[in-house]
This record gives sequence, structure tokens and C-alpha cells, in this order.
Amino acid sequence: MMEGLSPVSRRVVAVALLLLAMISTVNLIALPLIEWTQMALNDLENARLREQRVTAAANSQAPSFGNPIPAELLVIADNQATAFDQVTGVVSAVAAKNEVRVDGISPALTGGGNRVAFDIKGSGSETSLVKMLSELEVGSPTVRCESWTILAPDAPEAPAKFLARGIAVWSPPR
Repeated sequence: MMEGLSPVSRRVVAVALLLLAMISTVNLIALPLIEWTQMALNDLENARLREQRVTAAANSQAPSFGNPIPAELLVIADNQATAFDQVTGVVSAVAAKNEVRVDGISPALTGGGNRVAFDIKGSGSETSLVKMLSELEVGSPTVRCESWTILAPDAPEAPAKFLARGIAVWSPPR
């Protein structure tokens, strides 16, 4: 096929093939190599910045502890079982004060630590129930209601029922 071409045409075809080979080499080898090098340099720069941040954090002072929880907000007890008994007494007293009947208080899983968690069931008028839950949250020791539900009564004169999960923080005597 090449025999039928003039010498100039042969040179043009050879130059075109040479250019095609060069462009293919650039596209298949050089450009991916350049792109890979840029990614590696970016990763290196990110690693250096990360190292600077970690070094700065390691050399900085640790944050100071916050103010301790005031003792009047804590349940002071020798252990978690005693703390649960004290919280049960507080809840029962606040419920009686607000004319709420407590049907049951049972301990709930807390995952350890210095928290006393409990589930409480009871009944009473809706306003009494809300008042009781409010007094628990602002009283001493503080009992936070993590979740609570008031179920409307079936009959107009029947008391509303409630379910609540309460949490209090306890501490051994100092």
C-alpha cells in the first residue's frame, strides 16, 4: 500500500503516525502520571496540615473543668441503689402533694455512671400531672424528665394516665 505513494506522501504519513504515537504516549502515560503526582502532592499537603493541627492540639493546655454541680441539685447517697430509694421518696412526696396517684416506680437502665434513671406510672388530673412533672424538674434534688406521655382519659370524669422516664444525678458524700 505504501509503495503506491510518492516520497512526500510517505513522509507525511510517517510524520502523522509519529504524531499519533506521541499523542497516545502523552494521553496514556504522561497525563495519568501527572494527575497521580498532583493527587499525591495534595495528600502530602493535607497530611502536613493535619500534623500541624495535631501537634498544636497536643501542645495546648487542656480545657479547665466546669463548675461542679451544686450539692442541692444532686442526690447525695453512698451508692446507686440508695440514690434510687431517695429519688423514689422525692417523687412520691411530690406526687402526693399534687394529688397524683403513683402506680409504680421502677429502675431503668442508665449505662452506669452517676445517673439514676427510673420509669414512673401514675394517674391524676392533667393539670396535676403537669404540675407534678414541673415541680420535679425545678425541685431539689433535680429530677429531669427525659420523656413523658399523658394519656387522655376514656371517660370525662376519669383520671388521665401518665408514663415518664426520669433521671437524677447522684454523688457520694464529699
